[in-house]
Amino acid sequence: MMRSATLYDVLVRLAPEPMAEPGRAVAVAMVHGPRAGLTEADALADRPRAATGWKRSAPTG
Repeated sequence: MMRSATLYDVLVRLAPEPMAEPGRAVAVAMVHGPRAGLTEADALADRPRAATGWKRSAPTG
């Protein structure tokens, strides 16, 4: 799982696509636990929705 988070780090840097950062937040949650993943998701929530292409409510229900 740690490798997934690392690969998402590379993807976000090299090809920042709208779903790469939310995918990274999920990978972080899988490696470091839900709280870490939600912290990443909260950081994305501060950006315009068009920049990330997702809603904050998606990971929290």
